[in-house]
Amino acid sequence: MGGVDEVLLGGSTGEWPSMTPTERLDLLREWRRALLATGSDLKILFHAGSNDVYTAKQLARQAHGAGADKLLIVSPCLYKPGTVEELVQIIGSIAAEAPSLPVFYYHYPAFYGVDFSMYDFLTLARDAIPNLAGVKYIDSKMQDFARASRVLNAAGKPFQMYVQGDFMLATLPFGSVGSVPYGYSTNLLHQMRDAYNAGNMTGAAQMQFQMSTLNHIIGSNGGKAAARAIVGMYGVPLGPPRLPLLDLTSAQYGALRKELRQNGFLPGAGLSELNQ
Repeated sequence: MGGVDEVLLGGSTGEWPSMTPTERLDLLREWRRALLATGSDLKILFHAGSNDVYTAKQLARQAHGAGADKLLIVSPCLYKPGTVEELVQIIGSIAAEAPSLPVFYYHYPAFYGVDFSMYDFLTLARDAIPNLAGVKYIDSKMQDFARASRVLNAAGKPFQMYVQGDFMLATLPFGSVGSVPYGYSTNLLHQMRDAYNAGNMTGAAQMQFQMSTLNHIIGSNGGKAAARAIVGMYGVPLGPPRLPLLDLTSAQYGALRKELRQNGFLPGAGLSELNQ
């Protein structure tokens, strides 16, 4: 698949809440071992967040030795922070366990229920968390994104902002550094950025439309279970998700495959050509 320069391990689609800390670290070690064996320079963004701050600290502490290049940290989402100041304190305490690694905060309020302004967070955190590098911003609040993108770190440079694929084009003028999409759709984003950089807004908008259409199909046909099933359609079966997620039924799988094919998002039907 074209255009991949970094992999996120243990994100929400990767079902981190259903994995033990040992499994999460084993996954990291196996990826690092495979990358070394193949001579790949792919970077690993390892998610070390947890509902349990103690576990998150343990994961962060061991991440560098296990092969992580960067850390992603989500807020505890059962016992949630009540203020943005509390959020900074929590993320800072975890980040301090891996002082040599760049750290990104995982902002995904629709899924995790922790919703603070990232402008406020970065403004407070830039001095409180020395190794904070940026935010994985999975949110539709473009006003907050625009303001957050102008917050400078302690070195006087903007924080790095990852965004969800649905809002990539809208955030490029504000310097978004990229997205963390499904692996089978990465080149759509690269083509979008290339068109944007060339001043071809019509082409960039077409790539954004295709990305949004793909994400809509996934969301309306099983969500994370559907995203997992598509990998199997590309010849890499992952097996069923763990409970509480449910695998697609045969009927759901067939409906997903049909809609993907109708829209050109299966090998031989368009998407594979985009990912060359």
